[in-house]
Parts: sequence; C-alpha cells; structure tokens
Amino acid sequence: MKKYLLATISALVLGSGSAVAADLIPEVRAAPVFYNWSGFYIGADVGSVWGSNNWYDRFDGTFSTSFWTNGVLAGVHGGWNYQAGPLVLGVEGNLDYTNARGSSPVINDIGPAGFAGTANLSSKTNWVTTVVGRAGVTTGSVLYYLVGGWALQGSEHTASAFFPGPVIFGNGSLAQTISDTGSGYVLGFGGEFAVWQNFSAKLEYNYLDFGEKSLSFPGIDNSPVRLDQQIHVVKLGISYLFH
Repeated sequence: MKKYLLATISALVLGSGSAVAADLIPEVRAAPVFYNWSGFYIGADVGSVWGSNNWYDRFDGTFSTSFWTNGVLAGVHGGWNYQAGPLVLGVEGNLDYTNARGSSPVINDIGPAGFAGTANLSSKTNWVTTVVGRAGVTTGSVLYYLVGGWALQGSEHTASAFFPGPVIFGNGSLAQTISDTGSGYVLGFGGEFAVWQNFSAKLEYNYLDFGEKSLSFPGIDNSPVRLDQQIHVVKLGISYLFH
C-alpha cells in the first residue's frame, strides 16, 4: 500500500513540475509573412541591362553595323494589386537609371563633298521607364506573374568620323552627339516572395522593344540612318505592401 501511495505522489509531483517548466519556456514563433497580396506597394530595384543596337542606311545601303550595350541599372517602382483567390491582378510603374553603353566602327562612303571616310557609332542608355499590367497566381507567400505594357527610354548616340580630302572640304575629325527618346513595348515574367511582415522580394526579366526609327547626324552627314533597338533587363527588387 505504501508503495502505491509513494508512486502516486511521485507522479503528481513530476507532472506538476513538468507543467511549470513548460510555462517557464518562452514560446518561439516564426516571423509572420503576409499571404494577402491586395493593396498598394512601393519599392526599389537593381539589376543588369544589355541591349542590341542595329544601325544601317536604309536608303542607299552604304553601311550597316550592330553592337551590344551593357551596364547596370537601379531605380524605384510602385503599384497596386487585387487578389481574388489564387489570382492576382495589378498595375505597376518603374523608373530606372542605367549606364549601359556600347560602340562599333563602321565604314561610310558618304562624307563632306562625297569623300569616303571611317566612322564610329556609340550608344548610351540613360534611363528606362515602364508602365505595365501584371497577372499572376499565388500559392500563398509566393506569387508567379507575367507583365506587359508600355516602355520609354532616353538614349544618347554619338557619331565620330574622319573624312580625308582637301582641307577646304573638311579634312579631319568630326563628332556629334544627339539625344533620343524612344517608346515601345515591354514583356516579362517574374516571381515574388513574401519574406517578412509586409516586405516581399522579386526576381524579374523584361524584354523591351523600341522598334526601328530614323536618326541623323547633320554635323557629319545629312543622310538619315536607321536604328533598330531592343533592351533586356534582369532585376532584383524589394517592396513594401500597404494593407
């Protein structure tokens, strides 16, 4: 009988001690993440940019050249999402500054007074802005999406040339820089991940096509040339969502 009584008392004491010990151990909870993507958001992004620049004389076929521009970009973005079940729709605006540049030599048979000359063309993209629609699906804290919309970019193009010949016809080096603003379309895709409270991180690819346009360097050659320009962007971004 004494053995059963002692066993009962021991069980009660040990059980009570375990409960007290459990109360003394602080409860550790994971940092909350948001699963509701609806609302306005703002953020910043950085990335890599590269583009193709295809130059040619459409009118008399005197030259053609192509080269790549490469650089980095950084900027800001803001937008709005609406979530209905797993479907997320929204709009977003971006403004990024970049230092992407490139150049290529070209042989041009038109110069002052018709003398043959050598030339160099270079391009530099200063900024890119987009306004896009977004459509995606969410699995909770992860959002996969597509984007499409309007793109605008600001560039500078420089032509430098040397035309041999009599001094009276401008023998020597010439250079001219022109500024250009081009519009086109953007397509892309990405993934966004809720990381902590109202913050999310995204990885996104954009293809921007500005099509073909006519440009001229009147200080060197009065004949217009054609430029066909596309830009590729891969960027990382961080956003804060206002609920």
